[in-house]
Amino acid sequence: MSQISKNQFFAASGSSTGGPVYVEDLFSTYLYTGGTAPRTINNGINLSDGGLVWLKSRNQSQEHILYDTERGANVGLSTNSQGGDATASGTGGVTAFNSNGFSLGNYNVANGAGNDYFGWSFKKHEKFFDIVTWTGDGTASRVIPHNINGGVGMIAIKNRDSNTEWPAIIKSGNTGATVRLLWNRNEIGNSSLTISYGYITTITNSDFTVVTGTANNLGVNALGDRYVAYVFGDNTQTADQIFGENGDEPAIKFGTYQGAGSAGTVSNIVRDIGFPTDLILIKRVTSNTSGGWYIFDSARPAMQSGASETDYPISIEIPNDETYRQGAYLGLTSQGFMTTSTHFESTGHTHIYMAIRRPMKIPTSASSVFAPKLYTTSGTETPTYLSGFETDFSMYRPRTGTSDQRAVLRDTNQRALKTNTTASESADGAVDWSFMNGLSASGSSDYISWNWKRAPKFFDASHYYGDDSSVRGIAHNLKVVPEMAIVKRLNASGDWFVYHKDIGTGKYIRFANTGEETTNGTLVFPNSPPTSTHFNVGSLAEVNGGGNQFIIYLMASLSGISKVGSYVGNGSSQNIDCGFTNGARFVMLKRYDAATAAQPWIIIDSARGIQNSPSYTPEAYVNLTSTADVTANFNAYSQGFGLATSNSDVNGNNMNYIFYAIA
Repeated sequence: MSQISKNQFFAASGSSTGGPVYVEDLFSTYLYTGGTAPRTINNGINLSDGGLVWLKSRNQSQEHILYDTERGANVGLSTNSQGGDATASGTGGVTAFNSNGFSLGNYNVANGAGNDYFGWSFKKHEKFFDIVTWTGDGTASRVIPHNINGGVGMIAIKNRDSNTEWPAIIKSGNTGATVRLLWNRNEIGNSSLTISYGYITTITNSDFTVVTGTANNLGVNALGDRYVAYVFGDNTQTADQIFGENGDEPAIKFGTYQGAGSAGTVSNIVRDIGFPTDLILIKRVTSNTSGGWYIFDSARPAMQSGASETDYPISIEIPNDETYRQGAYLGLTSQGFMTTSTHFESTGHTHIYMAIRRPMKIPTSASSVFAPKLYTTSGTETPTYLSGFETDFSMYRPRTGTSDQRAVLRDTNQRALKTNTTASESADGAVDWSFMNGLSASGSSDYISWNWKRAPKFFDASHYYGDDSSVRGIAHNLKVVPEMAIVKRLNASGDWFVYHKDIGTGKYIRFANTGEETTNGTLVFPNSPPTSTHFNVGSLAEVNGGGNQFIIYLMASLSGISKVGSYVGNGSSQNIDCGFTNGARFVMLKRYDAATAAQPWIIIDSARGIQNSPSYTPEAYVNLTSTADVTANFNAYSQGFGLATSNSDVNGNNMNYIFYAIA
């Protein structure tokens, strides 16, 4: 796309500065718990410009309810029903479409007291999503304009006045082939219905053609009947990839693939679509039975850690809760999705999908992506570790006494690692990710947590399966070269291996260990430096053993927000400049040249307080079960952090240290 075309697009997006448009401006998954009173959901999506809100109870067998700006507030449709427009009872369902989300009444299907819900919001926007309405005129063929102005991936149509099917047509990416389906059924055809799917004859970048039809071929232009169509863009073509920082990335894609397994043979098949997935809709389309519509999203963790893990698929054609189809395992990955279930890998069958990418904005405030937090008493929508954002990764531990430090990731749901041991991950039923402002986990008033949100140029985490290769490139989404990385095997014991730019490739240091760097480490981190798209690991079984599952956490320096660096101790006191303006809120550091004495990994943070010596700054040890809440090793420093001691743990004379700091 030319720069003139980009500027025209950005201006049309409603940005006052003509700036970039990001997927998080267009789509959101929001989790909430119903109440007895009307409420407002602030999800960051400007729906006052037009859009769709799709609501569903997570723990009750209740209808999918869709509200949109074209039909107006309180007027719902259900994908699991043939019914037409229905006005919500009580004070309403979605009562308003706001500049930062939407408002809810007390309709029990959308806001029932004590019930858990999710809401998907789609903003009307060129090349992403549109809503079209018309009144049938009875003509045999009628052209309906839309505003996608690019590739169209799916159109779903509903007669608002009659009990009829939900005809949907999907175009499968580059091939241009189409599949005709029904949103409210799992079949692709049913002889008892004698349906011939003749409702849309052509689709272009600016319109589609509908037919009058009869009762048996799902006509969508009957005289006097009102219709609504939801039109989803497809950014498979380069010309339609106009989102993100530089206006050259896709936000939504459609595609197909052939199933690769049969019952009992499916094992971790990765489907690479070119971006990290936030939501995926998937359906088998070459079998008339058991081919339900499945939707997974990143807010309701999908399976990532093996068949014992809990997953939460939602099927749009039935009203059942999210536990109904557990066992249909699918994981969202850094470059697409991974299947471990025959639901999505039926041999000889075609499967079709819609994928929406993960948020892509580069953070401008450290508090929007990181928070050190003390334990708080949880409530209905108040997690025990209240970060203020949708947390992706957290480490937490007690401030005093002796106990493990746990590490949990939203992707792996109720599974935990311990940074002070080499043990494999294990179940942790206390972890609850059902919050948009943090997470709940075990603890008490004595606990401290450190919480991260994925964001380009700041932090990412990727799962992968080992293949025993000598150099294995792991895709990531930092969009810059990683400066620090931590690798851990999940399904079996193994060290925590740490890469740091100032130690370099071919070397490593370990998390669950107090030792020095290992210089002969090419089997862990080969002499192939990381890039802005991939991080390389070697052939050691603990980082790339065939059939094993791994997690890699990646960090980078982002001006004013984070700093990965090193320093040489001076044996007295010194300030470490990280380029911050209000000091560091988090510092993790380690001496790495300790040939005769072992030094621990140390964490300090603003939640417990970073004080000027001789006042005490509480420390936590990543690799030990003990804590040291009574040390005077640090000073506060506005541009980073200060060292106030000759203690060899943090500032021994001519000793070498690495650190990771966040403002």
